[in-house]
Order: sequence, then C-alpha cells, then structure tokens
Amino acid sequence: MLKRLVAVTFAVALVSCAPAPEEVAPGAELDALVDDYIALVSQRPSPWDPETFRADGIPDLSPGRFDADLEPRRALLRRLEALDVSGLSLPERNDHTAMTGFLMSDLYSAERRRATEREPLLYVPVGGINRLFPEPELDQAVDQERAATLLSAVPGAIDQARAQLTEPAERFTREAIFQTQATLTALEQNLPRLEGDAAAAGAAASAAFAEYARFLEEDLLPRSTGTWAIGKEHYDYIL
Repeated sequence: MLKRLVAVTFAVALVSCAPAPEEVAPGAELDALVDDYIALVSQRPSPWDPETFRADGIPDLSPGRFDADLEPRRALLRRLEALDVSGLSLPERNDHTAMTGFLMSDLYSAERRRATEREPLLYVPVGGINRLFPEPELDQAVDQERAATLLSAVPGAIDQARAQLTEPAERFTREAIFQTQATLTALEQNLPRLEGDAAAAGAAASAAFAEYARFLEEDLLPRSTGTWAIGKEHYDYIL
C-alpha cells in the first residue's frame, strides 16, 4: 500500500510541475478566424457540382440543403462572438467588428433570399451545359461521361422547380425564360455530338427544358408578383 501511495504522490508531483498549456493570444485567434472567413467566402458551393449530387444523381435544390450550406458561417460567427476582445488592439477590434458585421449581414440576406422559391434560374445549369461543348474549331471531344451525369440531373431539377417556386419577381422569371430557351437551343444544336448514355440524357434534358420554358411562361410568369428589391428593413440591417 505504501509503495502505491508513494507512486501516486510522485505522479501528482510530476503533473503539477509540468508546464501549463500555452494560451493562444486573442490577436492570433482573430487572425485564424480571418483566414477561415476568407476561405469560407471563396468557396461558395454550387448545387450543380456533380460531386454534391444526391445518391440518385440529382442536385439537392431543397430549402434544407441551402440552409445547411449556411451552417459553416453560423459556426464562424459563434466563434467570433465567443472571442474575448479585451485583449485585442484597436485595429484588431475594428477587424473583429467588421467581420462580425459581414457575417451577420451575409446570413441575414441568405436566410431571407429564399432562392428555392424566388429564383427560377437556379434550376437551370446554364454555364455547366455551355461548358460541355467545346467550340468545334478547337477540335476537342465532348466528355461523354460528364455530359451524361449533368444532363441526367436536369429532369429532377425541373421537378423541384415546379414544386418549390412560388412568387418570384417578374424580372427574375423573364430572365429565366430567356436563359432556359437559350440553353435549350444550345443543347439541341449539340445533341448530334452526344453518344450512348449522354445522348439519351441529352434528349431527356431537352424535353425537360422545353417543358420548363412553358411552365415559366404560362404558369409562373402570371404569378410573378414578388419584388427583387431588398426593402428598407433589410437595407437598414445591412447598414
């Protein structure tokens, strides 16, 4: 028993003599938060990135998905608010205040934007489809696998659009009509360049875009009574 007590006492003595963990200075912690903020705002995810598609090969354009995308910003804001600013210099406090304001404004705007309800162009991968087809004079082959993946996702995205769009601003709907028709034209012109699964997906995507254009003109446009302006309350909050 005595030997065990001596051993425990010796171990406690060693722990008490060990150096205390080094504390991170508030300024250094703020620098790390600034780096995280810069990385965060430079990596806005696209719902049309095939790597983010659902297991069924369709982009997740649900309100829940867009809300989840905001969580890293909410987490960063919580870290900022928990930082003890008493140890910061005046310029560092100004940086802390500015970054907090940027994050709060960004979150406020995104939460009230409700893109899945108000932005019909969200459901059309305009740039993605244009990038599928290199200019003929470049003598580059179409990536058939990439084309099949993207084009196969279009009908499912259009289904989500019809279910989720409510009352967007008229200018948003008109822009979506123009871009959808232009994308449909570009796709139809390039259908002969598609093969196998990509050709089948292209035909289905073409039909989906045509259907979407009709939906936008005949159904959504008459009820596009929303506003694109952010409003006084929103503007005051940002300021």
